[in-house]
Amino acid sequence: MSTIPESQQALELEIAKLEQVLASLKRRRNALSAISQLPTELMHRIFYLSIRYPAEAHGKAWTRLSNLDDTRRSISHVSHDWRTIALEWPKLWSEIHIKNTPKVEYLDLIRERARAIPLSLMTHWITHSTVPAVRHVFQTEGAQLIPSLYYETFFRS
Repeated sequence: MSTIPESQQALELEIAKLEQVLASLKRRRNALSAISQLPTELMHRIFYLSIRYPAEAHGKAWTRLSNLDDTRRSISHVSHDWRTIALEWPKLWSEIHIKNTPKVEYLDLIRERARAIPLSLMTHWITHSTVPAVRHVFQTEGAQLIPSLYYETFFRS
């Protein structure tokens, strides 16, 4: 005679196995799609244009600062293949945008994903709350920085 916890545990195990099978089936299905047949280099170009186009289209640096992290996150959540390509391509992660007060762990993650290529550090403005993040990036061992400054006037006459 089984107890309820044992039955629940067995069901949880069965569900976990089925979820793994489902994830595998979805990966196989995605691999058959036309976009999955594109060469990695072309995917890099598409990713690069997706992080560049919004700023150029609107001519607003703040748009670029606001959307880069969201765009990288979106790219890496499309499929298993897109995530792998995005995480393995350092150039996608070579820009650090400091807005508000970013967590040091997040900055370290971006730096780690950029690997050894030079980083471009951008901030809309530096305030007392962003100084620790900027300092952390500059003090990171081995970090090569390409300083950039983006500025947008919010108050227009």
